[in-house]
Amino acid sequence: MDIAGILHSTLRASTPLIFAAFAALICDHAGIINVALEGAMLIAAFFGVLSGSWSGSGLIGGLIGVLAAVAIMMLMAFLHLKVKANAVLVGISLNLIVSGSTVYMLYMFTGEKGATTSLNVPVFKELHLGISGIIPGIGSVFDDQCVLTYMALSLPLFVYLFLNRTKFGLYLKAVGEAPESILSAGKSVGFYKTMALIIAGILSGLGGVYLSMYYVSWFARDMTAGRGFIALAAQALGNRSVVGTLGAAILFGFSEILGYEFQILSIPWEIAMTLPFVLVLLSVLIYGRRKLRFSKG
Repeated sequence: MDIAGILHSTLRASTPLIFAAFAALICDHAGIINVALEGAMLIAAFFGVLSGSWSGSGLIGGLIGVLAAVAIMMLMAFLHLKVKANAVLVGISLNLIVSGSTVYMLYMFTGEKGATTSLNVPVFKELHLGISGIIPGIGSVFDDQCVLTYMALSLPLFVYLFLNRTKFGLYLKAVGEAPESILSAGKSVGFYKTMALIIAGILSGLGGVYLSMYYVSWFARDMTAGRGFIALAAQALGNRSVVGTLGAAILFGFSEILGYEFQILSIPWEIAMTLPFVLVLLSVLIYGRRKLRFSKG
């Protein structure tokens, strides 16, 4: 078994989960349970492929895909913060709308119903940093990865500094922990929650375009396959810690790769692909028991 190869693939599989998990983390600090991450990733994946194919540029495709995810989050901000609709219900509704509308637009623009197999999609390039030459063995795990993977791995540092070392980040955290203090300071709670959702749109959008413009090179119906919900579980398991959130996202990415490896052992595909969701369920149960124990102690 090629351990380095499995770990290399784990980072590839973990990248969209890391982006979405940190989007969930920022929203959680702002006091929002963001269930719409699934839909934001899906619509980013769709518009990234479509606009990238039409323009011939992966950069333009990625940018438009991210903007589509931001638009979904701004719609959530309007419905949740202005209309005062329940955030969870809004998120579920947006996920269903995006799931159906991307299938409709896929057929309308390409004439296909399942996947964009007829489109020539520009993909993001891999970066060869030469790490494998500097650190033999383990270096190959980090070498020849997509630029978005390196961005995802750097997120813990930047998000930690943003939330704990900037005035804006501290205000955003205060919105979730003590909104009355923000009001007493003359600041708008709605503004900071909206900005948290916009940041979540950017991050989840990056995860979505990564899926359709690097992990694979096409869009397929519901291709996010529950990754938005897995990211929520990773954020919860990380217990609001940037390191914990990163570790949980990589753990779930590893379980996906492990599912592929199990297929080599003639384990049915349907059973092997349930592994990430079984791991999510076990992790949530462990997290719930640990939190209950701490509250009693």
